[in-house]
Amino acid sequence: MGKDMVKNELKRVMRGYRCPVCSLIERRSNHRIRHVLDGVVTNPDSRERFLDSEGFCRHHSERVLETGRPLSHAILYSNLLEEKRKAWEKKRRGRRRPCELCELELKNETTYLYWFAKGLKDPAFISAYDAGGVLCMHHLEGVRGKLRRRSTADEQLMRITSRKYDELHAQLEGIRKKHDYKHASESWTPEERRAWKRIVRLLVDQGDHRR
Repeated sequence: MGKDMVKNELKRVMRGYRCPVCSLIERRSNHRIRHVLDGVVTNPDSRERFLDSEGFCRHHSERVLETGRPLSHAILYSNLLEEKRKAWEKKRRGRRRPCELCELELKNETTYLYWFAKGLKDPAFISAYDAGGVLCMHHLEGVRGKLRRRSTADEQLMRITSRKYDELHAQLEGIRKKHDYKHASESWTPEERRAWKRIVRLLVDQGDHRR
């Protein structure tokens, strides 16, 4: 991926309180899931990779199940069951490859962190981040690890990100306040209705399954 392509990709998903790095990793993972399921009937390489890793990890198995696709599942897991039974009979245990989707996510994560850090030298990129999106805590540390501490880029990143976390904190405090009987008649704001879910995605490492 060229630098302008990656930077523009990151800029396009900078909205609301979503981490742009998490958003793009998830988008590419979803695309790969569709590719695997679409090609499983005719693509022996896809089936071979699936068998080599003994299926997907638990996290990705659940995500793939959510797509439906009973025929694709029947083909993949029928083949996997046959392979496992052969291994039982031969009393052997081969080396298992990592989950294909985890490998893809790790590769994409490395790419997006690198180019996000590079993008902070571009005023248009910084403006896009200022206007929308917020790095989750895990990816904030990942980007900062590629910057010189107390550099202009690092200070701008922390100023913008801190402001957005302050906004979220205020929304969470608003929820707490309105659960007090003294303020029970006050209506929740649209932002407060979403804040309690948003903060979980930002503070909990969404890629814990692939590390």
